[in-house]
Amino acid sequence: MKSHMWSILAVLVCVGLAWTIRAEEGDVPVEEGGEMPTNPIVFWEIASHDAEKSVDFLREVFDWNIEFDERVGFYIVSTGQPASGLAGGVFTLKKARLPFLTIYIHVDDIDSKVKQIEKFGGHIVEPPSEIPGGSRICLFNEPSGVTLAMIERAAGN
Repeated sequence: MKSHMWSILAVLVCVGLAWTIRAEEGDVPVEEGGEMPTNPIVFWEIASHDAEKSVDFLREVFDWNIEFDERVGFYIVSTGQPASGLAGGVFTLKKARLPFLTIYIHVDDIDSKVKQIEKFGGHIVEPPSEIPGGSRICLFNEPSGVTLAMIERAAGN
């Protein structure tokens, strides 16, 4: 269990770096008029036993643009234009045994969301932690056990 948690934490750091890079490059989905919707899904990731095989599949079936990003150490997936597409990532599992899909929800105040999650029956898997670039991430389970993640962007991103 402990090694699984370290795998998850490493993934969260990579995703946070990818999010920070996308934000710096202006590649973050926004609503028409330039406003970000309330708590949008801003990123997703596939943890695979074979990232290259997963990437080939996604490219062939969905015609997605997928490139390996040396800065974050995994594949970045672009599914559309920055204003309308939702990017994601694909990487090969290191220690976790089962493949998984995680979505990342942007929040303005991660600490208040943690309180709401606990109040309404959720469970915090990894408490909020700062990642390179100053953004903060948190992994949690909703009441039925589905794992989700939140990201609070650093000021200025």
